[in-house]
Amino acid sequence: MHLLWVNLISVICLGDLPSSFAQWGSDYPSLSTLIEDLKFLGGELGEYKDMVPSEVEQQVSALRDIDQFCPNSLDLEDVQLPRVFDARNQWKECAGLIETPWDQGNCRSSSVLAVASMAADRLCISSNGTVKSTLSAQYLMACGSACETNELLSTPLEFMKHTGIPTGSPYASDNTTRSGCVPYEIMPCNHSNTPVNPDEISLEPCDYNDKYSPLECPEECTNPVYPKKLDEDYYKFKCIYEIEEYEEKKMKKDILKNGPIVAGFVLFEDFLDYKKGIYRHYGYGPYIRIQHVKIIGWGVEKKVPYWLGVNFFGDAWGMNGLFKFFRGRNHLFIETMVAAGRF
Repeated sequence: MHLLWVNLISVICLGDLPSSFAQWGSDYPSLSTLIEDLKFLGGELGEYKDMVPSEVEQQVSALRDIDQFCPNSLDLEDVQLPRVFDARNQWKECAGLIETPWDQGNCRSSSVLAVASMAADRLCISSNGTVKSTLSAQYLMACGSACETNELLSTPLEFMKHTGIPTGSPYASDNTTRSGCVPYEIMPCNHSNTPVNPDEISLEPCDYNDKYSPLECPEECTNPVYPKKLDEDYYKFKCIYEIEEYEEKKMKKDILKNGPIVAGFVLFEDFLDYKKGIYRHYGYGPYIRIQHVKIIGWGVEKKVPYWLGVNFFGDAWGMNGLFKFFRGRNHLFIETMVAAGRF
């Protein structure tokens, strides 16, 4: 039977799943278990068939090594979980930050943007809406990460805890619309193979093979009209933590109590063409990389559970930059590479 139909039948029936999908709260999965899951999910891995399981394992291993102690971060036993949740409705004063979909451009910087965006959301939430600052993904990338590599999620998280980042803003072509200390400098691009939105069509196609010169870590604010000095503008996490693999309920409880979280998944080409509905990978399109996104809620649509997420392909992609992703079965490892931090 063709791989697409095998995956389609399996997802609809939700019956013949690998054993690791049922290991809620069990020991961490081994590399062999991750490979088993990946083979089940299918997709055209091609030349990456040996590299992809290794990349997932590297992400997971690095997250296990980060600082796990975060007071009250997991004190969530009494939290009642609603069937549907959207962080924008829970914290309306922070909704503008929560729903902003930065455009990573040609950079493979989704882990950096996801951490900076999640941090800004949680800063606003923890301050009861009094601090509504966009934080600088540019500074985090230039000083603590990289543009051209598929960076580990643990790297920007550790930088946010030990060093911190200043304010910033998404890319803007002129100084009059830039804000914050160190704005993002990578131009937006069209991430979709089948653009229909006029704003997407007007952009140059993304080329992730573009080679950027190493970014220079700024010693002062790059926005000439920003009134503060760089050393007066830092925000740091007090603690960072991984949310255990396959723990859908803990993911929900953490979002409900503390705000959006960051998650990674195995990105295939078909996700680039997502427009609406609940995304599930059925074996179409080659592997691209590990993509990191921000999870801001969850729900159920036509009896199918989903995560509500913010991607970093700009607001012309998907549902104004947002998407729905099949929830509860660790689809493409969306419930394996998960973390957050607190102020």
